[in-house]
Amino acid sequence: MVSLLKTLGIHRDGPPTTKGEVHDRIHAELPRLGEERIEYLAAFAGLLARAAFGDMEITAEEGRAMESCLREPAGLAEEDASLVAHIARNAAEALGGVEDYLLTRTCNERATPEEKEVLLECMYTVAAADGTVSVPEDEEIKQIGSALMIPHAQVMDVRAKFRDQLAILRNLPS
Repeated sequence: MVSLLKTLGIHRDGPPTTKGEVHDRIHAELPRLGEERIEYLAAFAGLLARAAFGDMEITAEEGRAMESCLREPAGLAEEDASLVAHIARNAAEALGGVEDYLLTRTCNERATPEEKEVLLECMYTVAAADGTVSVPEDEEIKQIGSALMIPHAQVMDVRAKFRDQLAILRNLPS
């Protein structure tokens, strides 16, 4: 257990000493963005990828939706959005949730309640990009919402906008 915690950068003496793979890769590629912006983008993109990878796959449509969310709400240029999405996607697929704590902690430290709601909506947008929000993706997004301390009712309000794409609600009477 101590070895796992050490790998995650978590020590008994305090918080993690690393900011994570997503952060480090974005920082290496886009240092001009500045540390605060990189920390926020790493959390935003990492959590988008975590939601998309909830069903153990990030489709091409979901990847494009991640880029779109990084351009519009997150404010990145097209080329930077593509790079950040690629970094987050690779980390989600390679690390399989190892950095989840770092991502949510950073988001809780950096994001306003309004930014968290935008992220929540983006997570559903990304998961729905291939036409269906799978049950595992939906559960992952709800879990992320809880970790981000977003009230459950607010999560359900955002989720309701994607009712037609929710796999769990398909084939149910209207």
